Amino acid sequence: MLNQTRQWEDQFQAMEGEWEGIRQQNMRDVITAWGQAMTEMSHEYQGLVDAGRWVSGPSDFFSIIERAEDERTHSRMLAWLLTPTGRHGLRNLFLKRLLEHYDSRHGSAYPPQVRPIAHTVGRFSRGRDNREADVVVWGEGFTLVIEMKVNAGEQEKQCDDLYENFKAEPGPRFLFLTRTGCKPETATTPDAQRDWKTISWPQIRYMIEDALNDPVSKQGCAVAIVENYLLTLKEQFG
Repeated sequence: MLNQTRQWEDQFQAMEGEWEGIRQQNMRDVITAWGQAMTEMSHEYQGLVDAGRWVSGPSDFFSIIERAEDERTHSRMLAWLLTPTGRHGLRNLFLKRLLEHYDSRHGSAYPPQVRPIAHTVGRFSRGRDNREADVVVWGEGFTLVIEMKVNAGEQEKQCDDLYENFKAEPGPRFLFLTRTGCKPETATTPDAQRDWKTISWPQIRYMIEDALNDPVSKQGCAVAIVENYLLTLKEQFG
């Protein structure tokens, strides 16, 4: 009986050793197969990259240079797009749409002739509390003041101050540009509340797209810049 037991133990140990050998061999086979699969996938991936079919990262310039949420960068871009002589090719179509938007909100019966003679962005309007507007377009019979918000909130008395700074300009129009088109909280006086009108970033994108769809606009030598900026607006604001 004792001898039989010992024989069984020897057999179990032998079987255990054989099983361990099988397990290790299977693991080696699996690892080898994994390596082969990874090598094949790596070659396929490299082929897609070489063919330009695998891309990554941002597709718009503002995101590449990390300025997609920078208000001053957007200010400069809008100031350029609102300059009829700019190489963007939009002429005054985008500006007309902004003025029409304002006048429809304000109830103006006769929109102005849109012949801008100057524009600027930032670093001005220091007549009160060193207050600056983001974009201002001066034209024949009108002054368009745009205060924009990307992520920052309003500064104390901001829209009241801007209204006081520009209300005496010819045909002043005030647009508050935000992600959702909300009203400015810092326009508190009756006159400021009446004259500040709202607009959203998606509406801005639609207006630029509409202006760009004009056949003449397509001839602008910087159309690609406008189209790329539209990618930024769609990515950031919808």
